[in-house]
Amino acid sequence: MSLEIKKPRFSPIPIQPWLFRYLTGNEMKVVSAILNYADMKDRTKNSFPTNRTILFWCGFDLIEKSNSSNAKNTTYEKYKALKTEEERTKFKNEKIKYGINTVKAIKRSLIEKGILKTEIVGKKGKQSVKHILDLEWKKEQYINEYDEYFNSITPAPAHEKEEIKKELENLLKVADNVSQDSLTNKLKELYEKSKDLTGEKSFIVPSEDIDKVTDFIMDSNRVKTKIQDGKISNKEAYKKAIKHSIENGTYNGIEETYTKLVKKEKEEIFSNLETALMHNEPTVPYMKNILNFGSLRFTNNIYIAKYINSSNSEKIDFIIGLEKIKNYVPTATLFTKENKELLENYEQSLKDYIEKPSKKNYIDETEKLEKLNEKMLNHQISKDKQKEKLEDLSQANKQNQILDDYESS
Repeated sequence: MSLEIKKPRFSPIPIQPWLFRYLTGNEMKVVSAILNYADMKDRTKNSFPTNRTILFWCGFDLIEKSNSSNAKNTTYEKYKALKTEEERTKFKNEKIKYGINTVKAIKRSLIEKGILKTEIVGKKGKQSVKHILDLEWKKEQYINEYDEYFNSITPAPAHEKEEIKKELENLLKVADNVSQDSLTNKLKELYEKSKDLTGEKSFIVPSEDIDKVTDFIMDSNRVKTKIQDGKISNKEAYKKAIKHSIENGTYNGIEETYTKLVKKEKEEIFSNLETALMHNEPTVPYMKNILNFGSLRFTNNIYIAKYINSSNSEKIDFIIGLEKIKNYVPTATLFTKENKELLENYEQSLKDYIEKPSKKNYIDETEKLEKLNEKMLNHQISKDKQKEKLEDLSQANKQNQILDDYESS
């Protein structure tokens, strides 16, 4: 039987990645056996293996000892329990017969799926079966379903590529007379320029955030739906592939994905802090009054809580200190680099906010207290002056009364 292999242009014969996505383990064994046998036969007209050959190449005839503790009913135990050589030979033949039927069933499955096709060729009386193994089967579907691995790259104009090539040649000619730093910087410039021409993005995920953004992608609705629908059969392998593409800078749309993750974390920090204040500190005492929690704001890298006096609707801002951040927000190491640094540098942000009053968006509580004390002090001074005036007026009235009594006498 002859064999024709359809494969991507200039591609070697090994298994293509999309086959792992759509074939079962036994189907992959049979395809591998067909390819390896074809290589051994130099892909001549008799390069398609028989069912018996495929059986041996796939190991369907093996009688292996099970690692299971309960191995009494395994094939190996059944074989070992046989007493005569005749019984054992018969058992092996039955195993081979069963294996051949397995190969036939798998070949039918491959034909039904479309990766393996058969054709009758030759004239009547001299006809033979030609098998066609299509290694490009499901390729387009694979690319569409896993589009995050395939960037749409527009080829750069030939003259621009030539310019970069000439610059690199000239640079290498004078490399001995150029400092190491200058040479490094120039090579970086050429590298970035070449990436711009190929359409590659220069955004790189911080190394400490690669696992976090990988988990974020795996938790997305798009990936979860594919897992539920069975489009992603090996979850761990898929996750490793995503991480690898992020590390290599080839994951399509990684900058947008990473930005979404950072934003989501900021919202989680804000929500955790707001919820904690609402439940743990719904009210606070202030100047013989009880204030109720109103809202939370984020400005200048710090958080400010607004509390409201229910008696007069006065709104007062309280800066959220470092202690509350430690108590109410998860540890900084759980977040991406940007949000981790925000939490780790929170104390410094507080100092910067306090030291630059002219740049504040909200009134500092210390300022407010000082203004309130000053107002109360002025009010007290005013009351003291009024009291002095009343006392002077009362004294004058008494003196007038004495004079009136003296004159009437």
